[in-house]
Amino acid sequence: MTRSLYDYPLYYDIAFSRDVAPEISFFGQCLAQWAQCESSRALELGCGPAYHSESLARTGYEMIALDSNPTMIEYASQRLGDQAENITFIQGDMRDFDLSEKVDLVVCMLASVALILTLDDMIAHFEAVARNLNEGGLYIMEISHPRDLFTNSGNRPTAPGWQAHRGQISINMQWGEASDPVDPIREVHSWKVTAEIKDSSHSRTLQYTEEQAIWTRQE
Repeated sequence: MTRSLYDYPLYYDIAFSRDVAPEISFFGQCLAQWAQCESSRALELGCGPAYHSESLARTGYEMIALDSNPTMIEYASQRLGDQAENITFIQGDMRDFDLSEKVDLVVCMLASVALILTLDDMIAHFEAVARNLNEGGLYIMEISHPRDLFTNSGNRPTAPGWQAHRGQISINMQWGEASDPVDPIREVHSWKVTAEIKDSSHSRTLQYTEEQAIWTRQE
């Protein structure tokens, strides 16, 4: 089976590390406008290195960080160390999960929800969120802009490429190519991902295809 960057948590962390402070501020604005309950417990779905769990825990939230990849869960827990005191890490499937206690806020960032590929699975996902969310709570998800998902839709930007560095590790990322196919029946975009990794002792190139569903406003 072809391995993705997600199977190498350190490299993923380096490639996608960013300042999430503006997003945490946005969560607060959303809660102030739409939440109908006090918010003290939160769940991060598809948590990866748990950037948002880390930041929310610092503000006083009791956090739950859920991811389907056990290697990523272990990495996130070790990365935070003593800082993870207010974070419970769970390996689980965002399409079907049950928490021991409901939460007031659920977040799913970096278009992770696009990894849910079918309508039946998306309905199951919403049902799982609903049964674990307190009445009056809020679910915030980040999805891709429609212009990045449809061909011939105006000024569609070129596929993003970027470089990331940490210590003696450097990563060149290319997320997608102009020829990446879109399946109009399944409504799924297949992204060709290339990660060129140079470490102090070795180099490797990961190349794989990531399928992401095109979830539109209408759906």
